[in-house]
Amino acid sequence: MDHQAFDTFAKGLASNASRRRAIEVVAGGVLVTLLSRLATSNVAARGEVGDTCDRDSDCRDGGRCGKGRCHCKAGHKRCGGRCYELRTDRLHCGACGARCRPDQVCRDGGCACPIDMTATADACVARVSCGGGSNCPSDQKCCGGICVDNQTDRDHCGGCGHSCDSGREVCIDGHCQEPICKAVRATCSTADECCQDAAATQCGSTCSGGGAICCRPLGAACDLPCDCCNLDPSEDGYMAVCGASGTCERLSSGGGGGG
Repeated sequence: MDHQAFDTFAKGLASNASRRRAIEVVAGGVLVTLLSRLATSNVAARGEVGDTCDRDSDCRDGGRCGKGRCHCKAGHKRCGGRCYELRTDRLHCGACGARCRPDQVCRDGGCACPIDMTATADACVARVSCGGGSNCPSDQKCCGGICVDNQTDRDHCGGCGHSCDSGREVCIDGHCQEPICKAVRATCSTADECCQDAAATQCGSTCSGGGAICCRPLGAACDLPCDCCNLDPSEDGYMAVCGASGTCERLSSGGGGGG
């Protein structure tokens, strides 16, 4: 075979190999897309709380199948139609709809900074290593090899190793205490604990079930279905939800009093 014929043969092989490789890449991409769509479809089709089911896998994450219906697993709570672990879920931390800031995690039902960060008044910032020395900023102290602000750090509040109780306690001026007021969807005992504004936030039951939480009265602005307070059944017994207009509306009426 002369040089010209060999070059032509080699180019043909290379061209065919390139074509085969291109076909393999395209086919692989199509397969990945189809599998992704199938997985998404399967997740979307999984049942919410109250939907019919035959097995646990028919229910969404956090749910289980019992007596033909999806229910929440132990340690999870219903928020809307889905089940969440309120001790660790950033969007439902300690109570349905109680969101942590983007820079926070949910730890034991309370929003906190990641373990490798420390809290300032309104943000989580990277902790500075001090290696047991004293090379920390003047307003911080070396605790366990990292620089922390004992006035705001939940894990070292008022002194090294003094951590605030799990849940909603925060470190303010070196003392562990409940927040000055609680936001909508936070657990409460009286309305005095809830942050008050023009909506006159109340403390009561909502469609999420469970104990009393800070909630909005009828006509007030809302974001999630269970932001709204259900009136005590002895008074009227209506169910309130966050309507399409973004305000709390009466869903249905019981048979108690007037209406």
